[in-house]
Amino acid sequence: MRTARSTFLVGIVAVLTACSAEATQVAAPSEPPPAEAPAGFPPEGPAGPVAAAEAPAAPAPAPAPAPAPAPASDDDDNPLPEGPAGRPVAATAAAPGSASTGGVRAAAAPAGRPTPTGRIEIPAIGLNHLTYEGIDLATINYGPSHWPGKPLPGQVGNTVFPGHRTTFSRPFFDLDKLVPGNEVIFTTPAGRFTYRVTGTTIVGARDTYVVNNTPDATFTLAACHPKGSAKQRIVVKGRMVNQPAMAPPPPPPASPAPLAPPPTRQRRGLLGLF
Repeated sequence: MRTARSTFLVGIVAVLTACSAEATQVAAPSEPPPAEAPAGFPPEGPAGPVAAAEAPAAPAPAPAPAPAPAPASDDDDNPLPEGPAGRPVAATAAAPGSASTGGVRAAAAPAGRPTPTGRIEIPAIGLNHLTYEGIDLATINYGPSHWPGKPLPGQVGNTVFPGHRTTFSRPFFDLDKLVPGNEVIFTTPAGRFTYRVTGTTIVGARDTYVVNNTPDATFTLAACHPKGSAKQRIVVKGRMVNQPAMAPPPPPPASPAPLAPPPTRQRRGLLGLF
């Protein structure tokens, strides 16, 4: 009987001990919540601030659009001579060999990139550049361009090539360094033609006489002057080394030969008398 009571008491004590431990575990306070981070700081996790990958990324500001390149001003680098109204003149209406500059504005800009028509080389200043046809600025922006209506390189007359000096590929930047005797070589589908510089001059913006025709094969290169200004023009002139033979004038038409008189018929008698 005593043994049974002891066993019962031991069981009661074990049950009470287990219940007390469970109650203690349930009543134990949980860990305090992390303190709220001040404004402007990332929230913290168990090991410190949350990694940047876990925090919501702020939207990246849109990149500012790159400014468009400022177009070159025609007032700063315009190799063309000006007409009476201060506008570039063109020779599109002038026939080959004519001394007229045309007196009209440059033709409309071509659609798209112009087609190269040849090449200009000036070894003294290291120039080797494609050439084009036309004197509108949209064409000259690509390189030295032949003045329409003027003789082509290799022909008798004044072949004229304006070009930029300080903008775009600035092919005529060192035009002022040329001296008499320097070679200027033009290559076209018709062949390769060598000229020699005869002189350089500075003229006014409206001095169009520099593009007038000549009786022999010459060239004229024109660009703005001084550098970065279109107040004047620097003009380099030269003469072809091997002048092309000028075609002799056609002979006058032959006059028709005079007509011979018609023959007369003679009647002879028996004695040979008329």
